[in-house]
Amino acid sequence: MMDRNEKVDAASASMPKPIGQFVPIFKANVSRDRKRTVQDNVSMPRMSETEEKLAFIRRVKQAREAAFDTQRPMQTILDVDQGTYKQYETRTPLPHRFIPKFCAATNVSLEWLLTGEGKGPPEHPRETPARSIRRRRAA
Repeated sequence: MMDRNEKVDAASASMPKPIGQFVPIFKANVSRDRKRTVQDNVSMPRMSETEEKLAFIRRVKQAREAAFDTQRPMQTILDVDQGTYKQYETRTPLPHRFIPKFCAATNVSLEWLLTGEGKGPPEHPRETPARSIRRRRAA
């Protein structure tokens, strides 16, 4: 059985000498585009898993409200009962198998639904009689 050093020597022996010498030295520098080094640990703001889940659920509700007054059309489109669909807008993420249908029905992009970036619902949802009555009652 070969020990670790023998395996490394055997692998580098099969590489051309110039490549075999530089691979271990420059492995950490993935790209040298315009004298910038790209590293594995790029500092980006991160959301917790719970925050991501809640943001996704909010976008599902926001998209549905912009497209339809009630949950009933989405229940019909996705072929689920009322209680199940209500959970998709309050606490349970929409299952993957429903996402393409949901995006098509609400006219939002997949990217927006998943990340919040891209084509989302219109800024001002369409005004319908039910919404105008609710708004007048609340005022």
